[in-house]
Amino acid sequence: MCRISLCCVLLFVGWAATPVPALADEAAAWIALRQGGQIALMRHAEAPGGAGDPSGFWI
Repeated sequence: MCRISLCCVLLFVGWAATPVPALADEAAAWIALRQGGQIALMRHAEAPGGAGDPSGFWI
């Protein structure tokens, strides 16, 4: 049972780490999002408070 669980975890990690090409065309991105089955991941380049930034971090 432990071996099966390990295989499942490794398969999931491999699947989750697979890069997906980004959509450079904004219109195509909106169409893909509206069709479903897609997500948009947004990250702030600079967040106030320095939470999670290494010491000496500078933008």
